[in-house]
Amino acid sequence: MSNSKLASKFIKAYDGNYSKNRTKWGGKIKKITIHHVAGVVSIENLGKLWQRKGRNGSSHYGIGNDGRIGQYVDEKDVAWTDSNWNSNKNSVTIETSNSKTGGNWPVSDKALNSLIKLVADIGKRNNLGTLVKGKNVTWHSMYANTTCIPIDSELLTKNGWKKLKDIEVGDEVASADLDNLNITFEEVYDKVPTKTQDTYTCNELTATKDHRLVYSVQSSKDKYRIDYYGNLLGHNNYIPLAGTNSNAGLNLSDDMIRFYISVQADGHYIKENNSYYGLEFHLKKDRKIEAIKNILDNIHLPYTTSNKSDDSVSIRVWNFDGINIVNDICEKELNNKSFTWNWLNMNKKQAKLFLDEILYWDGCVSGNKYTSTKKENLDIVNAIASINGVGSRVVGNDVIFRDTPYITINGDIKRNKSGDLTKVSCVSVKTGLILIRQNGKTFIVGNCPGNYLRGKMDYIVSEANKINNKSTSSKPSSSSSSNFLGKRGWLKYGDSGENVGKIASFMYKTFPAYTKKAALGNYFGKNLLASIKEFQRRTGLEADGNIGPLTLKKLVKYGFKY
Repeated sequence: MSNSKLASKFIKAYDGNYSKNRTKWGGKIKKITIHHVAGVVSIENLGKLWQRKGRNGSSHYGIGNDGRIGQYVDEKDVAWTDSNWNSNKNSVTIETSNSKTGGNWPVSDKALNSLIKLVADIGKRNNLGTLVKGKNVTWHSMYANTTCIPIDSELLTKNGWKKLKDIEVGDEVASADLDNLNITFEEVYDKVPTKTQDTYTCNELTATKDHRLVYSVQSSKDKYRIDYYGNLLGHNNYIPLAGTNSNAGLNLSDDMIRFYISVQADGHYIKENNSYYGLEFHLKKDRKIEAIKNILDNIHLPYTTSNKSDDSVSIRVWNFDGINIVNDICEKELNNKSFTWNWLNMNKKQAKLFLDEILYWDGCVSGNKYTSTKKENLDIVNAIASINGVGSRVVGNDVIFRDTPYITINGDIKRNKSGDLTKVSCVSVKTGLILIRQNGKTFIVGNCPGNYLRGKMDYIVSEANKINNKSTSSKPSSSSSSNFLGKRGWLKYGDSGENVGKIASFMYKTFPAYTKKAALGNYFGKNLLASIKEFQRRTGLEADGNIGPLTLKKLVKYGFKY
């Protein structure tokens, strides 16, 4: 068995991270398995990963974001890549760098072009014949769906917490951005089927070891990164429990927010013959009595007070001027005197006021907890905290808030080999991070990696077959993308030639809105570069300005001929 001459470096993996001599294990090269790294890496950094003692993983080849190819394990040996021994011993495996983290984990044109060439080369040298997706060109999730959490974990929707097992593609769930943990509700575009797999629990967070977590370190707690759960266990890394939001906010003054909180805490609706005609606060504590009076004065609601025989005070607000105090005011933002999920739309300032006030009215300031006998109230308060930078957990009738919005996972580690905690799944969202709740405690974690490369399998196989067919043909087609893009496989800034001129002319005629006349000519200059980047942005490609097979294919879709 030979190795690919396309690799520019051989960085040998640690001996304990692969098995020598695949024939000894009854293996034979029957297929190629493609993976993505779930990160932006160079071939050197990937090599360091496979050289790490105890990593228990490796790949035959790796492709960096810049398109360079590295090799780490000889093809005659078995790389540990597929999470499946039978697949490993019969595969040549390739790890491909992403061009950015999160979302559907895209790869650059350079990396994709190198991947196609490498797949073609491996297939040809090992006599795999015509390459067929799913047969002799496969991908990781065919053997082990990775990065999962228990199906009883809950995800936050706009209408409440929903168990993972009940989430469907198309649902919108609370998702976080890696840069700043800003929470938005994004559509689930893929879901891993439920399966059984060992999970690990540490500090009440349960996931498979290969689930991706977002974390930060002591020296830079606001700089977030992604790594596997198994790599983070036992270390003093910080796992976020809450994100933040950029909501415009509710159309409520601070005093109206205080009013609604006081109503759900201590208000009573006065009803006769199934009709509401007033609102009453029956209080003994002087601080609450004065607070209610101040709120009602500030929002200009008329009220009466009366002293009771038990030294309590009754404060009543009656219907007035055709306005029903319960139906027209209280229940406008409450539901049967409880919070509604619309309160999630508060902005940061409103949410801070809300979380401070509920401790005053229905909680314990010293214990830093909110109390309610209504589950929905607890769920809503827990959710509001989780999207406003406050870690919290529902325990019984309490929401207990944390002083810090993160935990470490360096405590006792429990392996779950059976039971409900081993029934796992996950979802994919475009931001790459999701907000979850386990046993009432919120966390921000990575989602299941997107299916960008999986979605390109037909294209990868087709282009690789073209390369191999061309190499065996006496008259190669002059119209193939590899011929047009040259030996390197892509056109870039600074290149020159007739093909550059053809693209420049097409861009100027077809997209004059963002292609300057100065872009014309056979030189790939700054004006053509700007035009190509804009084209890539508008068509959903990685906007790196390079014209590789994906960009060329998209240009052809718009009428370009070569």
